[in-house]
Amino acid sequence: MSFDEVEISRVRDYWNSRPCNVRHSTAPIGTKEYFDEVEARKYFVEYHIPGFAQFERWGGKKVLEIGCGIGTDTVNFARAGAKVTTVDLSEKSMELARTRAAVFGLEDGIRFCTGNAEELTSFVPVEPYDLIYSFGVIHHTPHPDAILEQLRRQFVHIVVDAGSRFSEPCLAALEAADQVIVLSTPEAGAAHATQETQRVLRDLLAVPAERVRFVQNQPRPYGKLCANELAFQVGSDRVLEVPFGGEEVSKAGLTGFPLVMSRTGNPTTKAIMRLARDLEESGRELLALSR
Repeated sequence: MSFDEVEISRVRDYWNSRPCNVRHSTAPIGTKEYFDEVEARKYFVEYHIPGFAQFERWGGKKVLEIGCGIGTDTVNFARAGAKVTTVDLSEKSMELARTRAAVFGLEDGIRFCTGNAEELTSFVPVEPYDLIYSFGVIHHTPHPDAILEQLRRQFVHIVVDAGSRFSEPCLAALEAADQVIVLSTPEAGAAHATQETQRVLRDLLAVPAERVRFVQNQPRPYGKLCANELAFQVGSDRVLEVPFGGEEVSKAGLTGFPLVMSRTGNPTTKAIMRLARDLEESGRELLALSR
């Protein structure tokens, strides 16, 4: 039996029998000491989470969390002043997350929603959020593409960083996308990687060419690989150019490692978001013309 044939009730039963990180402390479950020890161990083992999540950045913002477990990240968003809506399939996990919020006096800043995220809009109202956050969760559901389709109703843009491999959630997001933006570095050797990405999109995912845009990071200070040359390499006239974003953008593109842009004023970030808005606007214009 493949995982996509597993009933969601079996996934729920598994996490009810052992909520994630529930054994990170030997203190009495539900006490402040217990939750403090769980958090300390979690962020010792997964030390990258605080830097990735940037909890303090979301103070005063609306956050939707998919898969809260026993609420470690949840309470840290709430501590930072975020208005959190959190979802989990497991009733036992959600019970502990609620207890945790009460222990730290944070329950007023958190809306708890128990249910299957594959059917998110059936129990969580559709509304805009500043951040949709999910860490190590979506691949545990039999149909990750269903969750991503639900999230598209809550959020305008889903950004997928495939890194050095295409995971199942990444593939599901790419298949479901209205527009795919492929960012290429100005290094001449990067054209091959862009061509390989094009092959995956075309031959393996069957993403229509008209849904794919190629974006060339501005060439300086590297060797010249202009947008016209990239267009020739990938055989597409759908190539645009964005300003040079600095060392972080270039290194991420050359190594294939994920890149989190924490500075929203970065010229590359601004250019890509402007491009996304332009694509969205052109889509609305095409829709109006087709009516």
